[in-house]
Amino acid sequence: MQQICDIPPLSSATVPALRNFIDIVNVNLRAMQSLATAQQIGDGILLYLVSKKLDAPTLTRWEEEVSAKWNPSQLSQLRMPTWADLATFLESRCQTFNMLEATQCVKTLSTKKPLPKKNQHAFVTTAATTKCVLCDASPYHSPFNCEPFMKMDPVERYLRAKRLHLCLNCLGRNHYSSACPSLRRCQHCKVSHHTLLHRTYGEDKSANNKNADSKQTALQAVKCTGEVILATALVRLFNSAGSSVIARVLLDSGSQLNFVTEHIAQHLRLPRSKRSIEVIGIGTATKKTQQMCSVELKSLHTAFATSIEAMILPSITSHQPANHINFDSWKFPRNITLADSTFHKPGGIDCLIGAGMFFDLLLVGQIKLPNTSSVLQKTKLGWIVSGIAPPLSSSSPSSLHTASSLPFSLYKSFIAVSNHPQLDHLLEKFWTLESYNESSRFLSAEERACEKFFEATTTRCPVTNKFIVRLPLKEDPQTLGHSYETALKRLLGLEYKFARNPSLLKQYSEFMGEYESMKHMTELESNTKGR
Repeated sequence: MQQICDIPPLSSATVPALRNFIDIVNVNLRAMQSLATAQQIGDGILLYLVSKKLDAPTLTRWEEEVSAKWNPSQLSQLRMPTWADLATFLESRCQTFNMLEATQCVKTLSTKKPLPKKNQHAFVTTAATTKCVLCDASPYHSPFNCEPFMKMDPVERYLRAKRLHLCLNCLGRNHYSSACPSLRRCQHCKVSHHTLLHRTYGEDKSANNKNADSKQTALQAVKCTGEVILATALVRLFNSAGSSVIARVLLDSGSQLNFVTEHIAQHLRLPRSKRSIEVIGIGTATKKTQQMCSVELKSLHTAFATSIEAMILPSITSHQPANHINFDSWKFPRNITLADSTFHKPGGIDCLIGAGMFFDLLLVGQIKLPNTSSVLQKTKLGWIVSGIAPPLSSSSPSSLHTASSLPFSLYKSFIAVSNHPQLDHLLEKFWTLESYNESSRFLSAEERACEKFFEATTTRCPVTNKFIVRLPLKEDPQTLGHSYETALKRLLGLEYKFARNPSLLKQYSEFMGEYESMKHMTELESNTKGR
């Protein structure tokens, strides 16, 4: 690959120069084809171009990681690093730089405003770069490399960060997320919290915790007479800028929505809009998607072109078909063009077209293939193949049957594993976080007396159905002393005031009358008791 990229530009189009150019490319291309598949070569070209844009220290660290993880002598089969591996490596570097930036900021602040002399020793002994702030292990390592922290789910990670008084944005010490110096945010939702603290409600738990075990497993065994062929077609997808890519679409009349994979959306850089939709599948299995995009679709064999809106998913389904189909004995008409010439080869599905467009694509024309259960259907994308392919005469090593147990039929088992948390489990976690467990405490004598008075005197009004609560006295009324003379003086002063202001007397009388009619006060007998 290096030799191909180092070919000097041709100064003139001469026969020797052109032949030398072709020979160099062919020699190196055949060498790569003998070592890797076309997919691996494509990933290698992308990785080579991207790695050339890295700075020297980062490129050196990447080369060291490649030599350590992808050593050919330690691998049973050839495996080359991909862009996903490089992206993971760069993400870990970003988190490391975040921690270093936060530490550097703390050191700068401590330099500008030094601590008192009696605290200088304590500051030195708590240097942030000697131990991991999450597991207290030496030497320091990033949160992505902290094994105890990675084994937790996002809720447990959040609670641990809160207990340690860490910044929720960079997981650093000595500051909070509101004053975090790091400009990086969550890679999933772009909110001010660490990527490892992101919670994905309703999605696969593997997105929250890569090391989490499966919670739900469904096993289904079905009997079929051959490989089922789903209707697929090869199309070209365009973005608004005119960039295009050839994609394999699945035509599904049982889907209410259109879908496209995250890989295609990133490759075409499709503009996204937020739209939260819960996709429900077989057995009420749910998958939540929150992004939608618009993409142009054009047939490779006809002039048909249209625009569709599709939801973005990490993946749509497994490779289709599951096994290679031998169609040498099939008799296809010579005057037709298949929409997917690779229908017999297992391959990924990049896009799914639902019922909203499925029936608009169908045209008049259907051919039943002889000696098979498959049919050819004419569509605006070309002729699609669907149905059941006849089983192979010899069983493949990967098939799940034996000649003694299944002599006449072909059985396949499908195992569906779901990491989707149950609703009751989510509710239990919610109430665990939100509930406030007040520790039991002993009541004082006054508190016990108040509670006893409340139970003995509280009643419900038979008319309004409201509670009638009496206010308890903290001390005995006798402690008030002889207040009769004081109250009498205030009453006489009030009457003298009313004599000079008849309007105020009228308002006071109406108020007291209303107060008495509402049973808020009652008249006592005239006596001297309590004076």
